[in-house]
Amino acid sequence: YEAVQSWLALGVVGVSCGVIASVVDIGTDWATDLKFGLCRRGFWINRATCCSDSTDMESCAQWRDWAEPGLASLLFYTLVAVGMAAYSAWIATLFPYVRGSGIPEAKVILGGFAIKGFLRPWTLIAKSLGLILSVGSGLSVGKEGPFVHVCMCVGALWAPLFSKFRDNEGRKRELLSCAA
Repeated sequence: YEAVQSWLALGVVGVSCGVIASVVDIGTDWATDLKFGLCRRGFWINRATCCSDSTDMESCAQWRDWAEPGLASLLFYTLVAVGMAAYSAWIATLFPYVRGSGIPEAKVILGGFAIKGFLRPWTLIAKSLGLILSVGSGLSVGKEGPFVHVCMCVGALWAPLFSKFRDNEGRKRELLSCAA
């Protein structure tokens, strides 16, 4: 078991990061479409999935726009986008470690310093939700930098379950480095 522990841990962390990345990507698509309207089959369905049966995205019967194209449509778009951006900013005030990409702090941790609270489960949840809302609202942010922080949180969550990483801080940093 000792020999395969590293490979097992890396596999679990990699699959977990992939699942979280997929959830964030699907959530981002949904949040982007939410600015335009809702699917009649369910509010959680994005436009591409809602209109997959339709031959033309513009004439999809299942999709309901907030308003007819014009000033009212622009107003709804702006209100939803500002609301998502404001909610994302509010999350960042509650969890200060979710601000920014997290890459500078990740470098500090990989250098051997400890930042208490930076790799906690609530930081992972808040960062993922804030990322969905920020990108979905149309803010000029990317998902790639914050995913370094997200995957390090995932690595820190799985590390205590493996004795090789639980008892050795150097080995734990190796796992976090691979996760990043």
